[in-house]
Amino acid sequence: MKVIAKQIFVLTIILCSTQLFSQTSTNSPYSRYGLGEINTWGVNQNFAMAGLSAAIQNDSLGPYFINPFNPASYSSIRRTTIEAAGNNKRLMLKSSTGSSKKNIPGIGYVAFAFPITKWWGLAAGLMPYSNVGYKISDTKAVSGYYPVEYIYEGNGGLTKVFLGNGFKIKQLSVGFNASLLFGEIDNTRKVKLPNDSNALSLKTASVTKISDVVLNYGLQYTFNVGKMGRNSSRENAKIIFGVAGNLQSSVSAKNDVVSNTFIYNALNVESAQDTLENFTNRKGAVKLPMSINTGVTLVKGTGFSLGVEYGIETWQNYRFFDEVNQLKQANHFRIGTQFLPKGNTDLSKNFLSRVYYRAGFRYSQLPLVVKNTQITEMAVSAGFAIPVARIRQLQQGSFVNIGVEVGQTGTTKNNLIQEKFVKVSVGITLNDRWFIKPKIN
Repeated sequence: MKVIAKQIFVLTIILCSTQLFSQTSTNSPYSRYGLGEINTWGVNQNFAMAGLSAAIQNDSLGPYFINPFNPASYSSIRRTTIEAAGNNKRLMLKSSTGSSKKNIPGIGYVAFAFPITKWWGLAAGLMPYSNVGYKISDTKAVSGYYPVEYIYEGNGGLTKVFLGNGFKIKQLSVGFNASLLFGEIDNTRKVKLPNDSNALSLKTASVTKISDVVLNYGLQYTFNVGKMGRNSSRENAKIIFGVAGNLQSSVSAKNDVVSNTFIYNALNVESAQDTLENFTNRKGAVKLPMSINTGVTLVKGTGFSLGVEYGIETWQNYRFFDEVNQLKQANHFRIGTQFLPKGNTDLSKNFLSRVYYRAGFRYSQLPLVVKNTQITEMAVSAGFAIPVARIRQLQQGSFVNIGVEVGQTGTTKNNLIQEKFVKVSVGITLNDRWFIKPKIN
């Protein structure tokens, strides 16, 4: 009965989250470009370590968790694991002319994983891929005409449902995820002559629906390096090398576009005049970039890990219905650590000795190029895994995961917008022994 109840619990979370993921969960003007603001939260454990994932294995970080960004890690799953998290983003926008603040709550992810054999693990889950949410206005003086006001609005985003497998052959692990990428992105552009009440304004509304399967792959190799430390602190150590990513691919899409002139009536409501363009279900494709993350992690016992990672994404090859874009290659650097104060030697006496502590730093050159400036982002993160159920030899248990990230995107130079943000993620990890027949002594 307990297993059935837990399975119902997981399905309920997934069904509820499907609706919540469809809501806009960003307010960034930079989400106007490409497919929007790409999800960098990850699962809570990755998030608190600056997104470190390429060389992270499930059994190398004490409380077992799911690392969907390198499916090779599924091969190290030893217990049935359920994860879910919610988050909140405090966004502060600043430009040369003003500033604004906004809180943006959202559902982070739900995921489920279990071992099939000692060398084969399976995982599935649901998480956002990208978010779009912006409203920007810009007034430009046009020679011979009144000042022209341009208004850009957008909302929506893409969600990813993944199913993956990881396999282990001695010290080598390989894996893959098959993910359904789906969602809708709405973009609207208005051109107005604010100083001429009799002039017609122009509005173009575009709705793009994406639904297709994409694949990503992973590989990890583990070297055992013997014991490290001094005296009683000496524990077995290993070095994990990891590579994860995806090839350049195209996903199917449909696009609706309506372009018309309009005026404002006596109630200050838009009144459409002439339709200039109107087509529905235009079939096409969106070309996604290739991405690759490489990393190395040093792991000592179950109490300490330190990793670094570098990744690229070829957004310069991104295409939207064959339209050429102004995006560039994205580059990411991450460093993260996790430690348990007394390793696995004193887990029952002192509560603080059973808390896992995490921290990280990341720096990115984003693919966005605005006013001839490539946008950068940097952030520091920290977090905890707090036990809420007694652990028996680290084989099962539940943890509340709390992660915080503070950072900034962009700059106020060259009349750009700078974003400062504080992200908070709170989730739970459940580890238990399912699908194992009880033994009668």
